[in-house]
Amino acid sequence: MATPLLDQLRSQYPWLQVIGLDQFVVDAIRNGALVDEVLGKVRQTTQYKARFPGLVKADGTRRFSNEAEYLREEQAYRQVLIDFGAFDPDQDSAYDYLSFMDQGITSEQLKTRFQVYRSLERGSTELRDAFYVYAGMQVSVDDLYQAVVSPEFRQQMVSTYDETVAKQDLDYETYITRATERGLERVVETLRNMQTLGLVTGSAVSQMMSIDPNFAREMMGALFQSTGAATGTMSVDELLSSFDYALIGSAAQQSGFVLPTKERLEEFRSAGVDRARALRGYSQAALLE
Repeated sequence: MATPLLDQLRSQYPWLQVIGLDQFVVDAIRNGALVDEVLGKVRQTTQYKARFPGLVKADGTRRFSNEAEYLREEQAYRQVLIDFGAFDPDQDSAYDYLSFMDQGITSEQLKTRFQVYRSLERGSTELRDAFYVYAGMQVSVDDLYQAVVSPEFRQQMVSTYDETVAKQDLDYETYITRATERGLERVVETLRNMQTLGLVTGSAVSQMMSIDPNFAREMMGALFQSTGAATGTMSVDELLSSFDYALIGSAAQQSGFVLPTKERLEEFRSAGVDRARALRGYSQAALLE
C-alpha cells in the first residue's frame, strides 16, 4: 500500500523500481525507517550492488554523483552499441558496462572508438595489402585499430615492418605471388558484391575461386610488366585494382580465362589506376571522419 513516504521515495529515486525493491522499501517504511535510513538499507542489498556495480571505484571513490547519473551513462553506452549493431538485448548486463567504466572509457569515447574501427574497415584495404605484398605481414583491421589507440603497439608494428623490409630480398617472384594472392581476394570480394546486387550469379564467384593460380599469376605479371609498376611509378593498390578489372573482364569472355591483348591490358590498367585513386580519396576521407 502506498504511503506519502513511499510516494516521495518513488518520485525522487525512480531507480528504486528499476531494481525491484519496492516491497523491501515498503517493509522498511512500515518498520519506521526514514528516507535516509531506507536508502542506506537499499544500498546495502545484493540487488542494488548488482545493479550499480560501477558506481564506486576500486579505491572507494564514487564515479557518479548519484544513481540517476549512473543510469544515464549506462543508457548512453547501450545506445552506442545499438547504433553500431553491437547490442544483444538477450545478453545485456550491468557488468558489460562496468568493463568500460573500469577502463576509463566514457560513452563518448566508446562512440569514437567504434567510429575509428568502422573507418578502418572501410578505408584500410590498401594499407593492409601493402603490408602483405612488401613485407609478407598479415595485418588485420584489429591490428590497425590497436595501432591507432596504442602508440607502443604502433611503434612495434612499424619497427617489425621496417626490419622485415630491410632484411628481405623482395624478388619479382615473391612480389607477384603476394600481389596475386591479395588480388584474387579482391576479385572474389568484388564478385560477391556484384552477386548481392544481382549483377552476376553465384557460379561466377565459384568459377573465380577455382581459377588456375598459374593463370592468375600470369595475368598479374603481364599487368606488372606492361605498366609503371615495374619502375615504381604504380602503387600496389593501383596494380591490384587493375588486376581486378582485368580478371573479371577476362572471365566475361565466352572463351573463358585468357590473357588480354596489350591494348586491353592498357585499358584495364588505366581503369584500375583511376579507380584506385578515387577510392584512395574516399578511404582517406573515411579515416578522417
